[in-house]
Amino acid sequence: MPSRTGHRVQSLDETPIYSRPAAGTRIGIAGAGGIASFAHIPAYLQLGLTPAVLFDNDPFSIDRALDAMGDAPRPRVFTSGRQFAEALPSLGLDVLDVALPSPLHHAFLTELLDVCGSACPPLLVQKPLAQDSGAARDLAERAAALGVPMAVNLNGRWVPTFRKARELLARGLVGPDPLVSFVNRGLNRKEGDQWRSRLPRLIAYEMAVHHVDLLHWAFGPVSSVYSVVRNVGGLGVDGDNVAVIVLRFASGAVANLLEDWACRDDGVWHYHPDAEQIVVSGPGGTLVATPTELRVTTDTGEETFTTATSWFPDAFAGPMAEFLASLAEGRESELAALRHVDVLRTLDAVYESSRTGESVRLESRTEAAR
Repeated sequence: MPSRTGHRVQSLDETPIYSRPAAGTRIGIAGAGGIASFAHIPAYLQLGLTPAVLFDNDPFSIDRALDAMGDAPRPRVFTSGRQFAEALPSLGLDVLDVALPSPLHHAFLTELLDVCGSACPPLLVQKPLAQDSGAARDLAERAAALGVPMAVNLNGRWVPTFRKARELLARGLVGPDPLVSFVNRGLNRKEGDQWRSRLPRLIAYEMAVHHVDLLHWAFGPVSSVYSVVRNVGGLGVDGDNVAVIVLRFASGAVANLLEDWACRDDGVWHYHPDAEQIVVSGPGGTLVATPTELRVTTDTGEETFTTATSWFPDAFAGPMAEFLASLAEGRESELAALRHVDVLRTLDAVYESSRTGESVRLESRTEAAR
């Protein structure tokens, strides 16, 4: 057996993982609710940017967003969706960040594109883009036809430990055909007035979308899906809140993804956004990652990478910086909306498999376009 070289610990916080955008970049935010106040606005402030425009039809949400901005200059505020859409082309925005509840995305974005046409500013939209892959594709293709760049804010890619894990996997550290286990387990109760409590397709489209995107990003296209999706009662949700998902990848990887929002024993939690856990094993070694630590074990030694940053709000700055950089460089964003459609096709297959009890094969985007 090869001799082991010991255990090294490194911090991932010494090397920046995104570049700061140009000073004076003008950002607008549509949807000033919770996620905008505790993640989007703090992330923009970290980047040295102050939102110039806010839209929300709820005065309480506007007040909360203004509080989150602290002493920063006050933005221009809109509370009428139609007035906002009509004014949008004249506001001089470099990006409009759409942070509305996801069930509103399709209608809101459709109206913006109808009213503004090609004068609509580039759009960075919270996940998921729409409630099914067909509606998301319609939006993405409509924006593309108008020449309006559209990307989706999937921020897990900028969690330093996950980003380093992907780098090591791409270098072949674990070896071919890895086995992947991804666990997100905790307890998520909802109150009746929370919009997510009424969603019929909750666990995949609001939660697993993060993790399926990370797996797509690390291992490439999914070739087949088998899943069981259920509702565990007594937790205030109409839709599903647990899922077991098996993904086979064209690259040879196989992943088992557990999404469990119904676990009452906090001693076994690995819970988003602080502690979900991914384990990747192959002939070259084993990689274990959470949002705060990455541990790599091979026959010759062990190495640990750590970060003091948090997924919320720190990782949110990553998609914002990447999208702005793509616009400045005249290239497609790695988070482009049409790429996101592939993730939603996988989630649609999760529901189809659970309904039929059978595995669902996914064609590649090239095959599907024929």
